[in-house]
Amino acid sequence: ILVRGSCGNNIVDMVAPKPGEYLVMKPGKTAFYMTNFDELLQSLGVTHLMFAGVTTEVCMQSSVREATDRGYEPLVITDATKSYFERYKQQTIEQLVAQGALVAWAANSVSVVNALEKACQ
Repeated sequence: ILVRGSCGNNIVDMVAPKPGEYLVMKPGKTAFYMTNFDELLQSLGVTHLMFAGVTTEVCMQSSVREATDRGYEPLVITDATKSYFERYKQQTIEQLVAQGALVAWAANSVSVVNALEKACQ
């Protein structure tokens, strides 16, 4: 269903990369597996990542956990991720932020935008 070249793997126009933005095509559940994502982030000096996407309990969670293992500081945008079942999403986010955000931090998009605007003043 998400095989490269199939319609299920097409990028939705409203989130398509703009000129100069990077696109990393992942063949597995994590953004890091068999991709150049980590190398790209390191070359750009990135230390903090914001995560959104589907499915919360599979691909997004796998990428967040691997990001933590690789030394990044992940933030899950809670209203920008989806699951087949809302309780799976909530349980996954609760697990990721448990024990003082051992794996990740989480916030909704309004809080993130407000914090970024404040930081840029």
